[in-house]
Amino acid sequence: MKKILSLVLALVLVLGVAGAMAAGSKSQGDMTVVTTKAAVTVVTVDDTEETTALKKAFADAIKAGDPKAALPEDVAAKVSDDLKSVNEFVTAKLDGEVAEGASLTLNLVFPTKYEAGEKVAVLFGIPNGDETKWIVADGTVESDGSITVTLSADDAAALAGKTFAIVVLSK
Repeated sequence: MKKILSLVLALVLVLGVAGAMAAGSKSQGDMTVVTTKAAVTVVTVDDTEETTALKKAFADAIKAGDPKAALPEDVAAKVSDDLKSVNEFVTAKLDGEVAEGASLTLNLVFPTKYEAGEKVAVLFGIPNGDETKWIVADGTVESDGSITVTLSADDAAALAGKTFAIVVLSK
């Protein structure tokens, strides 16, 4: 009787593991949910050659102990010195039309759950050949751990129709 019970238990475990493996793992792209309070959504897309280079620059800077070293000096100066952790780096684009002259409020949900009231900076990097235009915005961490950020009309227009990187710096 013990042998049959052990055999049934082993079969259940093997089938459970096989089912989990068949489901596959989540990639960075499908774990990130981005919503807006406008008729525009943000969708994650595959890395481009330019965003891959930006990601490498951040990885090298993090390894050296200062993620802000991946940024031009004028952009780094806009980010608080106490924000030294990068937990998010996604490649994205806006899906929908940005209304001319309208600001854009985004609610970003990442695998990392930030604590309400935590200070974060959300950087949007728009590659253009060898140059990257950086938009730095203060993020507000909501009670559910998501981040809300409001972009000015000019910044929203700069993102329209472009593939860009989203980088979140926190303590």
